[in-house]
Amino acid sequence: MKIPSLFLSSLKLRTSVFMIAFAAGIPAHATTVSFSYSFTGGPVGPEVMSGSILTVDHLSTGSLLSTNPNLNAIWNPFTLLSHDVVDYAALTLNGDSTITFADGSMLFGHQFVDFANPLVPETLTFTGGTGEFAGATGSWSGESTLLPNGFTVSGSGTINAPAIAPEPVSFALIVVGLFVMVGARKLVRQQR
Repeated sequence: MKIPSLFLSSLKLRTSVFMIAFAAGIPAHATTVSFSYSFTGGPVGPEVMSGSILTVDHLSTGSLLSTNPNLNAIWNPFTLLSHDVVDYAALTLNGDSTITFADGSMLFGHQFVDFANPLVPETLTFTGGTGEFAGATGSWSGESTLLPNGFTVSGSGTINAPAIAPEPVSFALIVVGLFVMVGARKLVRQQR
């Protein structure tokens, strides 16, 4: 059976358009990763007190665990450096944080703690990053425990980032789809 050339041309055009759209669309879809975290740290450098305002830097180390063991292996352990402003009159902490992961990627965020209201969890809202965290959004929240020389913090959250590799199942579906397209193209060629 001979396939009409107009049909083949149309099929080639549709396949080409689909491939271009598929390739262009991969980085446009953010991957959302849910995780739990824990870290321990304390103040570093001089603390500066001015009235009821304390400015201090904190350095912490910890781990962030997702359901993807590959991500866990390249991310952990991480360090978190925060520049914090504690307002003793308002009983709040506001800080800017940089998380540096084991692979060198960084995630930036803004931290808020309301010490006056223990029902409000501590939050870190992500504002971007480097490497796989470029353009990242999301947040984590949790609770801290004060220690004699520092603190521990644990909780959970989500990261939305275009550059994070998809989960293994999603990646497998992409590969299977590509094989199906290549197989269909070969079948069309054989029927010519």
